[in-house]
Amino acid sequence: MKIQQPTPREDFYFNRYIKLTSGDDLIASLESAHQEIIHYFQQLDEEQVDYAYDEGKWTIKEVLAHCIDTERVLAYRAMCFSRNEIAELPPFDEDNYAKEEASSQVSLSDLLEEYSLVRRSTILLFNRMKSENLDFSGLASNKEVSPRELGWTIAGHDIHHLHVLKERYTDNPSSRGRVSLKIDW
Repeated sequence: MKIQQPTPREDFYFNRYIKLTSGDDLIASLESAHQEIIHYFQQLDEEQVDYAYDEGKWTIKEVLAHCIDTERVLAYRAMCFSRNEIAELPPFDEDNYAKEEASSQVSLSDLLEEYSLVRRSTILLFNRMKSENLDFSGLASNKEVSPRELGWTIAGHDIHHLHVLKERYTDNPSSRGRVSLKIDW
């Protein structure tokens, strides 16, 4: 089953992620974003992934950990709403989550393995959703959202962070001299 992109809704927060995706097949988009993330990170070493472009900003490794956490939260929400959950789900404060995680103590290879396993789990979740349940909506963070929208948001969220990594880390003139980030885009 192909899971097509959702119809855009006015003032929907996740539109900014969804519009970064292309195609009409969610699973293909998730797999493509996964490959781009893996390709980017496999070019870096442990010293490089501990780089942050400014004080108080996430390291490159913490950006990957954030993508993992976000995918878990959004996939859980998608599962709940596809099962017709009526309870509102709690908000997700990415900064609080980032403060409490320990990616600095985990190797890049372990973090990439975790990312791949979470993505595989997300793909399997969407593969077994009933097509008629993809547009059920529920409340999360006081906003209405559907499993279809959440799936496409997951794919677009990765792309968004790849753009941020390229713009603020790889191409940032202030990074030169401290960490050499030569990335094959």
